[in-house]
Amino acid sequence: MRLFEQGHALVVGVGEYENSEWDAPVTRDEAQAVVTALRDPYTAAYRPENVHSLYGSQATRAAILNGLKQIAAKSDRQATILLYFCGHGEFTTDGSYAFAPHDAIFRDDDRIERSSGITSHELQLLVREIPARKVVCVINTCFAGHVLGSRLRKRLPRFDLEETAIESDTTGEGLVVLTAGRATQASYYRARHPYTLFGQAFIDGLRGEGVPNYEGYVDLFDLYRMIHRRVTSAAEAIYCEQEPTITIVGGVGHCPIACYPHRVESAAEGSPLVEINHSYRRSRPLASRQRLMNQCTLLRSESQSSRARRPLALANVSV
Repeated sequence: MRLFEQGHALVVGVGEYENSEWDAPVTRDEAQAVVTALRDPYTAAYRPENVHSLYGSQATRAAILNGLKQIAAKSDRQATILLYFCGHGEFTTDGSYAFAPHDAIFRDDDRIERSSGITSHELQLLVREIPARKVVCVINTCFAGHVLGSRLRKRLPRFDLEETAIESDTTGEGLVVLTAGRATQASYYRARHPYTLFGQAFIDGLRGEGVPNYEGYVDLFDLYRMIHRRVTSAAEAIYCEQEPTITIVGGVGHCPIACYPHRVESAAEGSPLVEINHSYRRSRPLASRQRLMNQCTLLRSESQSSRARRPLALANVSV
């Protein structure tokens, strides 16, 4: 049985936060499903020992930074590195965009204390230490496009683009950054479904759904095309906007991200996203665009009904 020998992965799904108002269990569940697909010898076929994961209370700032350092230490130039981050993304107190780990400190204005988040600049420095020729960084957060250094100039006049952008010399050869949406867009899911719109499409792609067999592999660019098509279509169906983006930093070329599955999941095992099943949205028919927009809320703790939060948008839709 062929394995994706060159594949190494770090998958982070925070799910639970020290401040429970920000809990987002869907992000933990999604990360676990990504790990399952990567380790499955009939799907992505990574060596299990090469797939590292951090969920819930394990996904602290220190643990994530250490995980990136371990990936750098264990990989070589021939490796393909997949970094998958799923959770909240917010601005820090000094205007940098950051991924929020389990122990992130959220202020009343929804910003993160800089010392408690993982900023784009910190991510850049750690990725730069990875010797692999191909590094794929997947960011599934709200406003994920900001990880590339875009900024809100009027809101954040002191935002330092050079400090926070992922620059073109990040790695020795090639880096691909795949985001769940643009800098102004949320990452959506539907109530009572296990994954985000973006995450479902990514997992389906690893399973071989909607992507061609490229010489025995799932190619990253074929995967992106499928993700873009499915996510934008699913978002439009519920009158929202979410457009996944891909940014190539340096020379990458053909980029196999996993072995092509030996089998493809049947509809009974995992329905395709075109039916808008796993994601950030509920699947009932919509009475009208206005009704949907009136009922859109932002993700909050599933056990609380207090004030809505900006990151990771959830539309509660009923008719």
